Amino acid sequence: MITQPDFEAELRHLSIDPAPLGPLVVDLADADHFVVAGPGTGKTTALALRALKLILVDEVDPASILATTFTRRAAAEVRSRILQRADQIRQSLLAKGSLALKGRLSRIDFNRIRTGTLDSLSQEILTDYRPLGSYPPVVIDQYLGDALMLRAGLFDHGRFRRQELVDYAVRVLGTSRGLSPKKLSAFVREIHERALYDRTDLNAFAGAGIHAGIPIAVDAIEAYRAYLAASGQVDFALLEQRFLDDLRSGRLKKLQEEVQVVLVDEYQDTNFLQELIYFELAKGAKAKGGGITVVGDDDQALYRFRGATTSLFSAYPGRVHDAVGIQPQQVNLVENRRSTDDIVTWTNDFVRLDGEYHGVRVPNKPALIRRRQAAGRFPVLGMFRPTMQELAEDLTQLIDSVVNGSGFPIPRSKLVLQRSPQGGSAADVVMLSSSPLEEGESGPLLPLELRRRLGGLPHPIKVYNPRGRDIASVPEVGQLLGLILACVDPTQNGPNLIPNLPREALNVFTVWRQEAHHFQASNPAPQAPLPIAQFVAAWAARTPIRPRSRGRAPATWPRDAPLLQLVYNLLTWFPYFQSDLEGLAYLEAMNRTITTASNLGKFDACILGGPSVPPQVADKALVELYWNVFVPLALDFIEVDEDLLETLPRDRLGIYSIHQAKGLEFPLVIVDVGSSFKQRHWAHAFKRFPRDEGPSSRIEDQLRRFSPLGVPARQGRDRCFDDLIRQYFVAYSRPQDVLLLVGLDALRAPQNSVEHVALGWDRTGTWHWRGLGNLTMV
Repeated sequence: MITQPDFEAELRHLSIDPAPLGPLVVDLADADHFVVAGPGTGKTTALALRALKLILVDEVDPASILATTFTRRAAAEVRSRILQRADQIRQSLLAKGSLALKGRLSRIDFNRIRTGTLDSLSQEILTDYRPLGSYPPVVIDQYLGDALMLRAGLFDHGRFRRQELVDYAVRVLGTSRGLSPKKLSAFVREIHERALYDRTDLNAFAGAGIHAGIPIAVDAIEAYRAYLAASGQVDFALLEQRFLDDLRSGRLKKLQEEVQVVLVDEYQDTNFLQELIYFELAKGAKAKGGGITVVGDDDQALYRFRGATTSLFSAYPGRVHDAVGIQPQQVNLVENRRSTDDIVTWTNDFVRLDGEYHGVRVPNKPALIRRRQAAGRFPVLGMFRPTMQELAEDLTQLIDSVVNGSGFPIPRSKLVLQRSPQGGSAADVVMLSSSPLEEGESGPLLPLELRRRLGGLPHPIKVYNPRGRDIASVPEVGQLLGLILACVDPTQNGPNLIPNLPREALNVFTVWRQEAHHFQASNPAPQAPLPIAQFVAAWAARTPIRPRSRGRAPATWPRDAPLLQLVYNLLTWFPYFQSDLEGLAYLEAMNRTITTASNLGKFDACILGGPSVPPQVADKALVELYWNVFVPLALDFIEVDEDLLETLPRDRLGIYSIHQAKGLEFPLVIVDVGSSFKQRHWAHAFKRFPRDEGPSSRIEDQLRRFSPLGVPARQGRDRCFDDLIRQYFVAYSRPQDVLLLVGLDALRAPQNSVEHVALGWDRTGTWHWRGLGNLTMV
């Protein structure tokens, strides 16, 4: 269609230098690549340009390209980047090309490229290529999987009460603190998922005599899987297992004949099951004269706790050669265009500190090189104070000076930290931490202290941290759900219909009802068309709210009333859910819960009533609402959708976990390295300087004994140290202009300092950055 020189000229016209991308924008469709892409090096652009080169130069059909990545946000970014660059190049070529070229360009439909997460593509493909007369897979959300594990796996036969299972969970988790039904359900679900991801023989695992609680956990898993199979449902792990089975059985032969090019982003977060899927797709691509390109960075692997196996990335060239018979060419993307010299240098130095970590990195991995034009020269900053309260106060003053004032002067320099006059705002500042939670067992944490102080400024700065609180604990959420319970189950009979309902859920229901009672007593606006108390009373009595008028038949209560409609009726009295961005995020989570329940339940998430409904049928519908909606919300199975965190509101300072911030970048990044670490306490050692192998490694070691992968060669404690190094490498590589580390003075004390990997400690106990003299303190 166009020549290679013409394609590279178009890239230069877009201010893209093709040289660093090397083979990705030169090689033919049958080439295979192993791309090691550091932070800020443009890996998403590289993947997009690889696809465009194949379409425009090699005339590969867009429909034969399959591009996948780890998260929905990243998948949307890949698709957006492909379509954006495609449109730019096409418009340029149309403006100067021949009539024949214009005709061919106009016929290309770039939208036909398959993009998505592996889960979304699996669901789409299994739906589109299913045999005639069969049903598409019904995929349940993570929250419903947790709730069903609780209901079908643990409560069935009273397994959750078996002391052997509790003892096993305590042994693996390392503590009995907070071992709630939710936590026990999550523990068993992790075994279920990891067993699928690692291809573990569960029967062998159960019969090995490792612990008396394991057979009970496996029984719960089998009951959970049987429940899903009987109802035609799968969770994400089972969906991937089904996708692999269909690829290997030949049921997806047509797909394999169509896919010529496979592009995989974020490969460092791949698990063994996913690797096998990619290898099957690669075999089909090679048979069609195509190839596979994988992109990732082992230093940014954050999801081992979800079953990812980082060594699959670092050992990828050998593994894909053994499985598929290809030898991929390694391409190193090292030119960081995001951050300043000081930040790139800091990040490079940090990742090289721990000598033991070098052995698990991609061999001969080059350091990052700063290529950002006109990069500033702010040093890496530090703010450490004796107490969390003092830290929050001084950090608030700094943020206020930057966002609202004339800037914050950097000590011993002429530099002033201030927002950009070209549209700078509070959204240019984010705080990252291992967890964004605002309250812990001992009280408020730094995110809440900061929220309160920023909100009390003369010119308040709002915070956006919807994952900082359990949804069930948000007062407005409790008030709304309490009102729903008062409408749906006014006699509080629902819990009596459910044996073994978790005591924790019952306690939350009581709190919700109390909050709703106080809310009604406050007589909130609006009063028209009727006060809130009258609305709830009408629902409780199943009395039609529409007034009777002359000439019209008496109104009757509907046979089924959608729960979602009740929610939106009640929103009349809750401006918080209509205009506040965090409120909207919580509302989306509740709506998603109800929508999922309506798709999967027998009664479509409806409240049944009226004279035509037998009481026992109405009770069954009520029980279904409790199990599928109220219990998951009460036990905090529901999380805010990560896609809602993609675009930070311009008037708010964001607070994220480091995991949530992966793939994002900001002008000023504050990294909380230990605002609650007052001493070397064992309870938080796993967050800073692990003492043992930790829960994820224990489960991994046990399951891998019965997996083709085998037991990891690396000790569990070392894997925990590796995880921490990667976590803070990701945090330190997010800022564009300024990196500020904050914590307590105990972290930099000359004697008996609290050890922390993030501050230059290696696993041998050597403190390479003793005293943190390499930071400019503010």
